[in-house]
Amino acid sequence: MFLRSYPKLRYALCLPLLTETCYSEERTLNKVTTQAKRIFTYNNEFKVTSKELDQRQSNEVKDLFRTNPDVNVGGGSVMGQKIYVRGIEDRLLRVTVDGAAQNGNIYHHQGNTVIDPGMLKSVEVTKGAANASAGPGAIAGVIKMETKGAADFIPRGKNYAASGAVSFYTNFGDRETFRSAYQNAHFDIIAYYTHQNIFYYRSGATAMKNLFHPTQADKEPGTPSEQNNALIKMNGYLSDRDTLTFSWNMTRDNATRPLRSNAIGLAYPCEAPFSPDGAQGCPNVLDSFTRYMYRSINSANNLSLQYKREAGNSFGDPRLDFTLYTSIRNAQFDPLFDPNGVYAKFPTSLASEWEKENYPCVEGAYCTPSFSDVDKPSSQPRNLFLNNTGLNLKVAHVIDEATDSLFEYGFNYQNLSVFDARIPKSELYRPNQVYTDDKGQKQIACTLVDNNPNDPTLCQRGKANGNIYGGYVQANYSPHKIITFGAGVRWDAYTLYDKDWNHRYTQGFSPSAALVLSPIEPLSLKITYSQVTRGVMPGDGVYMRQNDLRYAKNIKPEVGSNAEFNIDYSSQYFSGRAAAFYQALDNFISQYAQNLIVTNLNQAIRIYGYEVGGTFRYKGVSLNVGISRTWPTTRGYLMADSYELAASTGNVFIIKLDYTIPKTGINLAWLSRFVTGLDYCGFDIYLPDYGTAEKPKTPTDLAKCGF
Repeated sequence: MFLRSYPKLRYALCLPLLTETCYSEERTLNKVTTQAKRIFTYNNEFKVTSKELDQRQSNEVKDLFRTNPDVNVGGGSVMGQKIYVRGIEDRLLRVTVDGAAQNGNIYHHQGNTVIDPGMLKSVEVTKGAANASAGPGAIAGVIKMETKGAADFIPRGKNYAASGAVSFYTNFGDRETFRSAYQNAHFDIIAYYTHQNIFYYRSGATAMKNLFHPTQADKEPGTPSEQNNALIKMNGYLSDRDTLTFSWNMTRDNATRPLRSNAIGLAYPCEAPFSPDGAQGCPNVLDSFTRYMYRSINSANNLSLQYKREAGNSFGDPRLDFTLYTSIRNAQFDPLFDPNGVYAKFPTSLASEWEKENYPCVEGAYCTPSFSDVDKPSSQPRNLFLNNTGLNLKVAHVIDEATDSLFEYGFNYQNLSVFDARIPKSELYRPNQVYTDDKGQKQIACTLVDNNPNDPTLCQRGKANGNIYGGYVQANYSPHKIITFGAGVRWDAYTLYDKDWNHRYTQGFSPSAALVLSPIEPLSLKITYSQVTRGVMPGDGVYMRQNDLRYAKNIKPEVGSNAEFNIDYSSQYFSGRAAAFYQALDNFISQYAQNLIVTNLNQAIRIYGYEVGGTFRYKGVSLNVGISRTWPTTRGYLMADSYELAASTGNVFIIKLDYTIPKTGINLAWLSRFVTGLDYCGFDIYLPDYGTAEKPKTPTDLAKCGF
């Protein structure tokens, strides 16, 4: 026998296709089994529920975490948004969608997590280096996303349902959603589709200007986008303890935007210290990314097949969780300009020496650099693929059902591949291959790799492939109701066949431990420590074509650690929590420094922070208040924004007020998020020899910071 319940659904405009489809009653979901949900959480963790997502009518990633002060989302356009957990970017977290890993990145100027929030049931976030069972590579935490199923949609007492919704946005856009579902005692299925069209964004300065007849100047460049998103999810209930789940979801974004979707240009593209000769490089050329417009198609497909068996009452009847998955991310970029067309024209008499050497110039006439001359990486068509495929096995034995004590172990395998399907074969060099360079000279490929950062004869495969093999064991035990111990360890081996034809191997252990004290029932004190080792993996998809980027010879694995103290209190009218934490990241593997060498960052990264929050409840009223601050530092400086690493923000304040009108089910909510500004001298890992630059960053700011 199965008992199911269904969470709350809210729509801006609900068009019922069946009676009672638009239903607003809250219930719980899950089969009744002999096992309660047992999770031993080593780290600070929170969960965003479908109720919150529906309440905020979320339609992009930044909507997911508005009520969590310790998670920020940077970037404006849909494809430029990146998640920062305690200041650390999501590439350093283990992100999954229905168990499918989302490791790697297509391009550092685009977001790493591509998902339609409307299809999500919940988002669980673990902050800081995660415990052993979280999976490999969770060096700064975990983001676990679960999509909705049929039981989350069909009203009580019904076997099927369908609905449609239409939304309109004041910032000029529309969204149409359709979903249908069916269930019986042994099977259920849901189908979901949404179309979203964002006409354009406006800045605050032009929000009401020419409202009905906007000019091009009133529109933010590169912001129009169209999305088509779909989900199919099926559950087969093999018995009251065994469930087989198939899930497929797709997000497809079609837009006209710059290749660098999160930036508009470089104010000083060739000024010292950015130019090779350290002098004034190209004063006559302003590198505006908005002139490099592309037809951009980004898609993400996630497929997973999961088998779950709930545990029995004895140690010999464990809980089983086995998942097969694949995640396919694709980004196609086709230039809407002529890469060989003239980008700028200025008198040769006004040209600098650097411009005369690097741009086509005629004495007594003009210099006419092309788009490719000014910015070659932004002038190349690309067809990038980022694929994750793997399996996870988790086994959990019940040590003591009364105290939820568990003994767990498992195995993980993951393959990660990155390639550019549009790289010409003429750009692919094998070791010792003889070829003719641009000057007509015979060269031997790969002869100077690891010796000269300016070597033009680098190896080039146009792709990279990595594998992760790992396993873990962990346990928690409560000798008394007021105390719980927990500990675990995982070991992972990483293999990489990089784009330069080199085979690499890294490995390491990842231990974790926790102590939880509950001196009185509503109070919990928790001390935790976790350390995670992550090896070398395939890099940025765009860099698969970067023939002047190379890997250092000996790259060490990254090591992240998190020490934390948490206080949690929960009662009928008030619940609160406070946390103080210290995180460390050593041997960060950087591929974005100016010398284009993929290697370990010499400087250690240290992160300090705190979080305080509370919720007050009385009858139908709920007030939630939170504050958080994180200090990501290097050499004692706050970090400047760093691709795939970290960003500094000020204090973040959250205030949320909810009121549910009795007997009506109508809920009114008000949410405010405040972030204080920063004026600081930030550490920038991209400047030569790694330096500091005051914000806003310009080439002359090194002197201001004492360097």
